[in-house]
Amino acid sequence: MTNKLFTDKSTQVFSSFLMILLMTCFSSCQSNEKSTSQDPFKIFHEQYLQEIEKIPIRTDTTNAHAGMVWIPDGTFVMGGNGGAQSRPDEYPQHECTVKGFWMDTTEVTNAQFREFVDVTGYVTIAEREVNLAQIKAQSGGVLPEGVSTEPVSMVFVTPTRADAYWWELKPGASWRQPQGEGSDLKGKENHPVVHVAWYDAMAYARWAGKRLPTETEWEYATRGGLAENVYFWGNNFSASAISANYWQGNFPMKNYNLDGHERTAMVASYQPNAYGLYDMAGNVWEWCADWYDEGFYKKKKSATNTNILPETYYDSTNPGMPQKVVRGGSFLCNESYCTGYRNAARMKSSPDTGLEHTGFRCVIDNG
Repeated sequence: MTNKLFTDKSTQVFSSFLMILLMTCFSSCQSNEKSTSQDPFKIFHEQYLQEIEKIPIRTDTTNAHAGMVWIPDGTFVMGGNGGAQSRPDEYPQHECTVKGFWMDTTEVTNAQFREFVDVTGYVTIAEREVNLAQIKAQSGGVLPEGVSTEPVSMVFVTPTRADAYWWELKPGASWRQPQGEGSDLKGKENHPVVHVAWYDAMAYARWAGKRLPTETEWEYATRGGLAENVYFWGNNFSASAISANYWQGNFPMKNYNLDGHERTAMVASYQPNAYGLYDMAGNVWEWCADWYDEGFYKKKKSATNTNILPETYYDSTNPGMPQKVVRGGSFLCNESYCTGYRNAARMKSSPDTGLEHTGFRCVIDNG
């Protein structure tokens, strides 16, 4: 398996030294001009998807909608309405009509994910050794000296100065050990599972007989029928204290921890939105099904069907890097820095990336 491109979903992208080599290969052609035979990313992307297809779907569907709420049909205006906080990729606003669906009331928890792993034996990408032969093939035969195959993932660490990186590659960091070797899940069974890549979330969703929400569905659901609100709870940020787990203080140097949650919080610790969905803002970023395309809203607005999914991926800051959409913000978001907990806020990450503040929830179509 490849090593990972680690993304700080608050503002900036961090690359492992192996992925820098891969990006050199990727950037030689635009994503919409690549073929599977030319593009090493598409090769391992298809390998992951084939692996996921082999996961058996759980047969106990007696309570298929347990822990879910029904999101009714509706039409809403999708896109930026946060004034100066809104970003270019949140425009243009466009009207979308959404068919009703069932959605998990909370983010998938450690206990739920453990059940999936215990039944299927699935191993997350963060727990897998790096496949050096694959890395060499994808990087044009170039492999740096001293490359380790040891599994690693990214953990937040408070920097010693404001301009320093706040992510650290830690051996053993995974959903089982959120802060790396020596940490565990004791007392965190009902916290959201983290260090899960998009492929890991897809694997769980298949087993559960569910799927990941589209970006359109996610924004429709978080708005809870209150289409004009900047946040799911309204337009007044001060109400966030009872609505979301976020960074309270001077990010990234000082977290005053006023809510008592330095990192993740137990799901449903805060008030739900109008649809009964918890933690649609803050706690952890949530994977969506869609590829990230910064100009996709313009394509959607001119399309007959505004529920279409992007066929390609594009980010002008990293034009060669395939990325999937993440939504909702995390415990690291701050009003002066990230504002990822706004209804319209969009972020992205490479699909083989798992971090300490990334999780997911699932949906089921009507039926």
